[in-house]
Amino acid sequence: MKRRLLLLLSFPALIHAQPVSLDPGFGHNGAAVSQTEGWGKEASNIIRQPDGKLVVAGVEWKKGDMIIQQSIITRFLPDGQLDNSFGAQGTAKLITGNKNGAQAISLQTDGKIVVAANETIIQQQGNSVTLLSRPFIARLNADGSPDAGFGTNGILSLELLDAHFMDKDLAAIAVLPNGKILAGGSGLTAAGSKMIVLRLNADGSYDNSFGVSGLGQYTIENGMNAGLWDMAVQDDGKVILAGTSGSSSLPTHDDLSFALARIHADGTPDVTFGTQGMVTTRLSGPFGLEILDIAHRVLVQADGRIYLAGAAGRVLGLARYLPDGSPDPTFGQNGKIVHPAHPAATGIALRNGKLYACGMLPVADYVLDISLSAFNADGSADNTFAPDGLLTTHIYDENYAHALLIQPDGKLVTAGALSHGPGSGEGGLLLTRLMSGATTGIVSQTGKQASITLYPNPADEELTLAFNTSSGMPQCDIIITSATGQIVYTGSFTAAKIKIPVDHLAAGIYAVRVNTGTGVQTLRFTKK
Repeated sequence: MKRRLLLLLSFPALIHAQPVSLDPGFGHNGAAVSQTEGWGKEASNIIRQPDGKLVVAGVEWKKGDMIIQQSIITRFLPDGQLDNSFGAQGTAKLITGNKNGAQAISLQTDGKIVVAANETIIQQQGNSVTLLSRPFIARLNADGSPDAGFGTNGILSLELLDAHFMDKDLAAIAVLPNGKILAGGSGLTAAGSKMIVLRLNADGSYDNSFGVSGLGQYTIENGMNAGLWDMAVQDDGKVILAGTSGSSSLPTHDDLSFALARIHADGTPDVTFGTQGMVTTRLSGPFGLEILDIAHRVLVQADGRIYLAGAAGRVLGLARYLPDGSPDPTFGQNGKIVHPAHPAATGIALRNGKLYACGMLPVADYVLDISLSAFNADGSADNTFAPDGLLTTHIYDENYAHALLIQPDGKLVTAGALSHGPGSGEGGLLLTRLMSGATTGIVSQTGKQASITLYPNPADEELTLAFNTSSGMPQCDIIITSATGQIVYTGSFTAAKIKIPVDHLAAGIYAVRVNTGTGVQTLRFTKK
């Protein structure tokens, strides 16, 4: 099974001046990057060490050859510079002899780093090719070197799974307070796919006090496929499992709902939660050919309430539950939010009762921006963060965000990747850090700012863009694209106020991409 966050298309609403900005004290004006010539890189997850260093898990592949792929663990200093005391020039590689990729990362109290990764073994006999999946767990010392006391040179293969599943992968990992390691993912059998959880002792041996010989298997609804994308450990030791499942209430067996389960510390289902320990939630409406509601991330609030965030079809889906698994009626509409103006969530975090989600916004062909969505405790958009609660950031041609964390000082950090455009085959790790308290319109690595106001919205015959800048009016290039990515307008201007005719456009939502040469900002408007 392919474990990779989905790029889901949506076209968010208007953004004016934004009360959040890239942190100039991080990396290069808010962006920390790790690139290697001839290679591509992508981060899947991120953790923060107690000393403020940031550690990301991901994958590196050789340009032009996706078969040559290996897991990488890269550590950044608190200021966004690579930590050269870790691994080789800041990066440790997990080499198994086969294609592999790290998906999740956790930290032990002694500073060792534990990683969940998936290996693909390619077997070829004549013209026949067989792909075998073999998840593994790796442990690194605090300096990035392999922990020789764990598995074989720091890598522990999980052959136990071979006896149960035709295909399997890991998506989540956690180190428990007692030092045991919990890893979760999905396993495919002849009867369908299940959520799976493994528990290991600190030395890497299977913990026989959990599930059956250290393995727990969970089907959310009998006869329906289920998959685990994320998990969270409660303070009482119970474990929340999140992902997807089919449901008898869905039109077809290919459709998916948000799936949520809770298990006891010994791996048995918590029957006091939901229905016999399981909950499914449908968010998508009856539109399109498929219903694909996918919970990418789970988060447990201090009071025991549970958040799921991911995709409701092709847009942002959020759900909040009470500690017993029932929908929280004080959040959104009976515990659910489907926001067609925000991209699907790939990461979530909580700060002072507010929920933040990161994602990716397609602007045009091969143009992708990082998005951050903010919501109040009741599920309403946080307009103090940005208009309609949505902020977008453009630095490179394609900007990806696959994970989100909030530092103790309140700064938001995303981890993902950058790409230099179609055909390059190259890219790198990309971390961004944002801080509150500043107002900026176009956010860029140069630090130059020019706030933009767009009106009226909705527009009928004419659209106006007004610039407010203290450094003189720059030349700007404007591209307007439809919701399908088709370019419907282009122009270049040097004026503080620009009027664009839109009477010829069909009704719908459009993206306005403004490039001043010092940064790029994407705004949205609705054509009546």
